[in-house]
Amino acid sequence: MNNDEQRAYWSGEVGTRWATLGSVIDTSFAPVTEAIVAEADLTGTHAVLDVGCGGGALTRALAARARQVTGVDVSAPMLATARAAAVPNTRFLEADAQIHAAWDDRFDRIVSRFGVMFFADTVAAFANLHRAAAPDGRLIVAAWGPAEANPWFTVPRAAAVARLGPVQDDPDAPGPFRFRDAGRVVDWLSRAGWRDAAATPLDLSLTPPGSPAEVAAFSTRIGGASRVLSAHGADEAARSAVARDLEPAFAAMTGMGGTRVPARINLFTARA
Repeated sequence: MNNDEQRAYWSGEVGTRWATLGSVIDTSFAPVTEAIVAEADLTGTHAVLDVGCGGGALTRALAARARQVTGVDVSAPMLATARAAAVPNTRFLEADAQIHAAWDDRFDRIVSRFGVMFFADTVAAFANLHRAAAPDGRLIVAAWGPAEANPWFTVPRAAAVARLGPVQDDPDAPGPFRFRDAGRVVDWLSRAGWRDAAATPLDLSLTPPGSPAEVAAFSTRIGGASRVLSAHGADEAARSAVARDLEPAFAAMTGMGGTRVPARINLFTARA
């Protein structure tokens, strides 16, 4: 089983949109990047694999402390962004990490920022990544916690549903909330051959840049509102209307330090 459906999804319009919004996304998720880098505890001797690297922000942050960092993703548009901003000790590979076997290195750290929730077969994917790990290599991945603890998704989604009507979602399908149940994911890791698998919930704040109006507009391009708008085939007028509805909610989260959106992240760790 491979991830051809996800490859098509992330290499089409969605991947192009995420690549275009890359700097805003990376600023928004910077606290998550910092948490992963801190947990990785790198030295200049370590080789690192960044799974679902997207535009490469985490890859570059890790490269400042590692010998070599390889970013892997199925999205051609986002990898083009990553390669354009590459630093000397990074390299990028377009491949399906669930089944790819011809790794150029054995990795001391395998990390991911929101890149592991989309595998068609999560246990098989983690087993394949285990084969890529160096002896006693470590896995550090961040995934979204429960939807109700993440207003970045629920508030825009509710605004879009209020205007356009509900859509059906399966939270257990490949998608942002597949790793919401930390105990289930720890079990998947153990079944895939990883040892000492554990999960730590992190409560932090996302930091989307710009005014409340700009944050509201951005929140309709990715995440909960985007899913509803897409399902209804909504036009730009509908997207703009949802953004206007959302502006007061983000204004309430904005202070002298900018907009701060509460979030709960599950940080999973394990050893090869």
